[in-house]
Amino acid sequence: AFLRFHLCRASRDGSRSWWPTTMSILAPKYISADGVRHLKNYRYSATDPSYLSDLHQPFWEWVTSLLPRWLAPNLVTLFGLFCVFASFLLHTACASWIDHSTRCLLSALFIFLYQTLDAVDGKQARRTKSGSPLGQLFDHCCDSMSIGLLSHVLLSAVMQPPTEEAILIHLALFVAFWFSTWEEYHTHTMYFGYIGVTEALVLQIGAIALTGVMGPTFWDKSVSVYIPHFGELSATLRRLMVTMLPAVNVVLNMAPGAVIRVARSSVRRRRHTMDVAMRQHASFFTFIAASAAWFTLSPQAVFAKNADLCMALLSLVFFNLTARLIVAHLTREPYAAVQWSAVPFVLASVSVAVPAWLGAESLWNGHVPLWMHGAPPMLREAIAWILRHPQVGAVGALVQSERDLVLALLLWYAVASLRFAAGIITQITDVLGIRCFVIRTRDPVEEMASPRQAIRALSRALPKDREAGRIDSPQRLPVYRGADEDADADVAVTPRRAIRRLSRSPSPAARSRSSSRKS
Repeated sequence: AFLRFHLCRASRDGSRSWWPTTMSILAPKYISADGVRHLKNYRYSATDPSYLSDLHQPFWEWVTSLLPRWLAPNLVTLFGLFCVFASFLLHTACASWIDHSTRCLLSALFIFLYQTLDAVDGKQARRTKSGSPLGQLFDHCCDSMSIGLLSHVLLSAVMQPPTEEAILIHLALFVAFWFSTWEEYHTHTMYFGYIGVTEALVLQIGAIALTGVMGPTFWDKSVSVYIPHFGELSATLRRLMVTMLPAVNVVLNMAPGAVIRVARSSVRRRRHTMDVAMRQHASFFTFIAASAAWFTLSPQAVFAKNADLCMALLSLVFFNLTARLIVAHLTREPYAAVQWSAVPFVLASVSVAVPAWLGAESLWNGHVPLWMHGAPPMLREAIAWILRHPQVGAVGALVQSERDLVLALLLWYAVASLRFAAGIITQITDVLGIRCFVIRTRDPVEEMASPRQAIRALSRALPKDREAGRIDSPQRLPVYRGADEDADADVAVTPRRAIRRLSRSPSPAARSRSSSRKS
């Protein structure tokens, strides 16, 4: 507000205000005019055949009844995201001064709160009649941000070492969420599945709470100790729960089911666009391949030493990809196969993985890598000068190791995510005339917006008088009033007088135009 006031004040000489240009840089518009039209007509559709969700419904309804009616649904979603952040910080920043059992129990509590708040935000929206496409966008984007952080919390709680196996399980969870969002984009219905989000969160809460009670050594025991039928299976409980179950669910359930349902929807709508739909996976699977290549071939073992920073970076990159797919779904706009938001991460991964794969030194070690020795002497000297003079080159000053590269990318994607969120929220709230974290109070005049609605209400309220022919019988009825009518005009009025008054009073749109001209 301060920036807007001074920018508009500086441009009072009749020229165009600087404010739109500034806002186009800080919060650009991402929705076209055609997308705005589809956004206004959007209706949410979901299918949840999960039996566990049905068991939780009475509890979620009870929690929703405890919430105040002035509490916006997006605030409920935001509180749930804060619970995920708190659980993530317990196993990263607070790991040195809080014992492992306490961290696990607190994490289980925070994840339970996140699950509850994520389930009741939609119920709160229906209860307060404040549902909007912005609520769905806010909910799904917070979920896409949370999935990577929650997987890191689970693996930290059960003491899973940050190896290649942990990397693959993180990426498998990203694949599951991506296919669910991609399916919703094409079928216009969110399908949760018989084994979906509720089952995954309940399993995670139970595993973390059990670790807090029994200790992390509980997961080192063999499966055959507790399940005699698996006597030939030598896998530990940790490997079964953390690795096998999510991988099997993604490979055999989530991804194939989404592809089949999208194909059926394409045939039913007579849109044979499966080739176009499959091309939309290009940027996402490039991101997955780049992540696996970087963190498995890293010469400096950046994931093993900085698993928390790497998971935060992956979560932000995944958020930038899925948020744009969700916006494209809400606005019925095409989703490009090449998403430029993933390019910085892919280039950074290539700069590390390709030299490591070729057996050369990394680019991010403060000197010219071996794979550049075949370059022309002038180019080689220029790169050496930049990397060896921190006071001149930004690359040599800021990024001298893979950890610095992760921090630089983390800062880049944090700013890009905030810029995208600010732009899309500002544009949707302006288009729909709502607020993100505040429920607008309903004007009783706007609820009866036309004379026809008022006449229908009067005719329904006077059945006896209409049958008897007494049309001018005075009634105490709330009627539509103009902007200049006093508050006592609805005390005793006849239907004929109300209709006459309605024909003279301006509409809400005319009143808003008049007030804007006066201001």
